[in-house]
Amino acid sequence: MLRPLRLKLSLAFMAATLGLVVLVGGSAYASLFDYFEKDVDLTLMHRMASQFQLFGFSVPEELVEAETAWLAQQAGIGGLNSSASNPISVSEGDESEEEEGGEDGEDGLSHLQHELLEAGYASDSILVFVLPLDENGTLLFNPNPYPLPMQPDLASSGAALDNGSDLRFGRLPSGERVRILSYRTSPGENPAVLQVGRLLEDQDEVLAQLAASTGLAGVLILVLVGAGSWWMAGRTLVPAQYAWDQQQTFVANASHELRTPLTLMRASTEVALRGDVGAKEAALLKDVLDETDYMGRLVGDLLLLSRLDAGHLQLDLEAVPVDGFLEDIQQQGVKLLSADRVTVERDSSRAFVLADRVRLRQVLLILLDNAIKHNPNDTQVHLRPTVLDRQIEFTVEDQGPGIQADHLPHVFERFYQSEGGKEQVHNSGLGLSIAKGLIELHGGSIRVESKVGRGTLFTISLPRAKSEPAGPR
Repeated sequence: MLRPLRLKLSLAFMAATLGLVVLVGGSAYASLFDYFEKDVDLTLMHRMASQFQLFGFSVPEELVEAETAWLAQQAGIGGLNSSASNPISVSEGDESEEEEGGEDGEDGLSHLQHELLEAGYASDSILVFVLPLDENGTLLFNPNPYPLPMQPDLASSGAALDNGSDLRFGRLPSGERVRILSYRTSPGENPAVLQVGRLLEDQDEVLAQLAASTGLAGVLILVLVGAGSWWMAGRTLVPAQYAWDQQQTFVANASHELRTPLTLMRASTEVALRGDVGAKEAALLKDVLDETDYMGRLVGDLLLLSRLDAGHLQLDLEAVPVDGFLEDIQQQGVKLLSADRVTVERDSSRAFVLADRVRLRQVLLILLDNAIKHNPNDTQVHLRPTVLDRQIEFTVEDQGPGIQADHLPHVFERFYQSEGGKEQVHNSGLGLSIAKGLIELHGGSIRVESKVGRGTLFTISLPRAKSEPAGPR
């Protein structure tokens, strides 16, 4: 009985752990992403400042500040290497080397240019590329010692012409991300726009590895926490499970023990009523008989609930014809219900429901009895079947006072008694909980809808059987 609670506790621990893993992993990912973005932006602004100086343009103030910050950052990580860290120096070195000897290759590329081309954009010193553009966004020439990885970003250059500068993310045709910075130069000058960019493939690799490792670690942690929480919950619930088992055993034993004296009391009362007794004594004996019958039903309900809780109740499933079954309910329920106040509405289809005939009859009689108790006089209770593709629904509808919205979630709880019924005497509040347990044991569901002053509707959904009876299972 406490196994679902153990499962819920374990899932709660796992959900909390998952939230913590997502929070920590997401924070690490976001922090690294933010660090990369700021570092790239600073590098791009440093390169842009170098290009402004190279072309002889006045360097904007924000680029001067960025240059100062970049130089301070480089000094903080071990000093500056102008030939490796400064792209301008690389370009100048390339020119001098190319002048000194063109014998390095028939294509006119120097030895350093060949190395750069082979390395692609994997080296941090050559990750940034430069695109000098005219006012139309056309590339004027390629100042880079290696082929450009992308064409000019016209949207960024247009935004720079309008606003002075533009910083955005872009994508190469192959899908890799790139960070693009564009600046407008002096009016009437060429290039009109300087655009620098940096491929982010290396950073995306690091971020992907971080996400993968965090995901793998999260899965392992979840497995460990799930196993540990299942074990801990089991150990914690051992005393509660023991107490529950003892209670169920007591209820079952007490129910069995009470049946014998109740049967004897009823038989003795019936014998006394057949004798020569006065009217007053006869009334008292009838009260005893009524109370004995009520106690017998209560004991039976408690015994049934204990069997449901323990999982010891077995169903005899068969294909039950809906039409014949409802007709049988209406005829056999005369003694238990006010059958003249129950209207059974059924369609003409020859559908079959997969159910235990005895237990389904018990459920429907519980619902009908409950509806009649809460129904006003001179009104009808309607029992309707609805045949669906894979299910059959039985609805029991009354025209009673209804159930308030805050009471609806509790109607299937044990010993719950809704207000508004005409007959509250001898109502243990176990009927609907028994009905719910029996329907769920069938693999079906039961739900309730109600509006105050407009009645209550109970709906049972059960699996539909084949058109031919399948026989007992």
